[in-house]
Amino acid sequence: MALPPTVKPVVKRLAVPDFVAGVNLKNTNNVGIWYSLAVGGSPLAPPAALASGLTVERHVFDVDGNNIDDQDLEQGTTVIVVLKGEVNTQNIEHQALIVDALPAGLEIENPSLAAANSVNNLGWIGYLTTLKHSEILDDRFVVALDLKSGSSRTFKIAYMARAVTPGRYWLPPVTIEDMYKPWYRGRSGSGRLVVTAK
Repeated sequence: MALPPTVKPVVKRLAVPDFVAGVNLKNTNNVGIWYSLAVGGSPLAPPAALASGLTVERHVFDVDGNNIDDQDLEQGTTVIVVLKGEVNTQNIEHQALIVDALPAGLEIENPSLAAANSVNNLGWIGYLTTLKHSEILDDRFVVALDLKSGSSRTFKIAYMARAVTPGRYWLPPVTIEDMYKPWYRGRSGSGRLVVTAK
């Protein structure tokens, strides 16, 4: 298909069969052109854990501090989600963004437990990292923090959530990325979450 000369971007959306069959582009003009390709879809397998200068992991506890990472949750159960990680670079300051995609079936109750020691019975959490920013969205918990070698080499963040909807859900990985040097990034493993009816 020949396209007329234009200064506006040309967008061509391809169905899967067309994409599989292949696309040939040919510039018949003597002026260079730019093109970009974006592919969207769902992966067949969950992404593997990743550590490229930064690491992050998620652990789930009951309110008494017992690890319940691989246990089914009864509807109405309150859990404490702890995000931990570290910097594996040398002499680099990172302005990091952490995104914990919330699995369906859970709702965030308390977005930040930075003052956990003052909350009854949650002193077991211990010291939590000071955040630059935190935000609750319907499907994720987002925090920004400054990290560097030395005293700020490790971090720990916690929030409270509740199991609300029975079902079997995919537990997405937590991601961390330097907002201005995105080649420094990390990703936790993924898993499954089961919420049973009360």
